[in-house]
Amino acid sequence: MSMDPEREEFWQTIARSTIKERCKAIFNQELLSDVKFAVCREGGSGSKTIPAHKFVLAISSSVFFAMFYGEMAEGDCVKIPDCEYESLLEVLRFIYSDEANFNPGNVMEVLYLAKKYMLPTLAEKCSVYLKENLDASSVFHVLPQVEKYEEKDLLDHCWKLNENETVEAVKSDGFVAIERSVLEELVERDSLNIKEVELFKAVDCWAGMECEKQGLKAEGSVKRRILGERIVKGIRFPVMEQKGFAGVVLDCGILTHKETCDLVKYFNSVPNTSLDFSIESRKDPLVRRVSRFSSVVEGWTHSS
Repeated sequence: MSMDPEREEFWQTIARSTIKERCKAIFNQELLSDVKFAVCREGGSGSKTIPAHKFVLAISSSVFFAMFYGEMAEGDCVKIPDCEYESLLEVLRFIYSDEANFNPGNVMEVLYLAKKYMLPTLAEKCSVYLKENLDASSVFHVLPQVEKYEEKDLLDHCWKLNENETVEAVKSDGFVAIERSVLEELVERDSLNIKEVELFKAVDCWAGMECEKQGLKAEGSVKRRILGERIVKGIRFPVMEQKGFAGVVLDCGILTHKETCDLVKYFNSVPNTSLDFSIESRKDPLVRRVSRFSSVVEGWTHSS
């Protein structure tokens, strides 16, 4: 029996291979395919199709099983509007071969698709890649999405990175783009590796960017409203050096007149001064101390 050259080459290639190698050989191939995915190109310039095989997808994902063999089965062309071509290609590569090529530009979307199509092993591989490659400059880009995907171990890793490298993290481009809820959680943490006055500067910068986004004048009362009480009360003004407080905080106008007066009294040791701010310094998560028994244990130091 004669075959066309394409099929003959295909059979020669996989004749002695394992089932994994045979599946890998038909990845992104028109041969034997019975479905196509229409996906946006990178940058949104038009669409591109990926050929696939319903059976291979269905035995890998319950979502694909329902999509192709359920009561509401899809047709032979499936439009995927919520991802880019390169990301879906890596998801399908994993299904066909247990392999995927991650990079900073696709890993979050691959993680999203792994969650969407119920591929927990792929989601775990994404998490491992992120843990190994995240740094302070990128953590705030990733953290909000990780919270949505409920990846607890990865979320804990992100916050530990924020605690250990706070100075670098709040200087990153991603910091000024975070939601207020993320900033609330940051300023309420007991362990941060940053001086309190520098944390305030970062918070003030975030508020200024929010004013710009909303077309508002970046003045103290407006910033106060945008920040909300949780964030303002989360800043530990009493642990700042008086010079830093006077030189940085006062001119911003975020504090009320009463708050400012109370803090000035506190700095000057006026008796019976009441404060609405914590007087406890944050703990530095990177510092260890040696116990009196000469064993190394986790310890803390104060950072003002």
